[in-house]
Amino acid sequence: AELAEQFRVIAEIGGDIAFSIDCASGALRYLSPAIEQLLGYSPADIAAQLGDPGSALAALCAG
Repeated sequence: AELAEQFRVIAEIGGDIAFSIDCASGALRYLSPAIEQLLGYSPADIAAQLGDPGSALAALCAG
C-alpha cells in the first residue's frame, strides 16, 4: 500500500501520464490527472476505451 501511495504522489506531481491497469480484469486501477491536459481525454473516456475490445488499450492487456 505504501508503494502504491508513493506511485500516486509521484504521478500526480509530475506532468507525465502514468497509469495502472489490471490486465486480468481490464480494470483501470489508476490514471494520472495529466491525461486530460495532455490528450484531452477524461479518465472516464479512457475507462470506456478499456471496455471496447477493439481499442489499443484492450489489445495491450490481451498481450
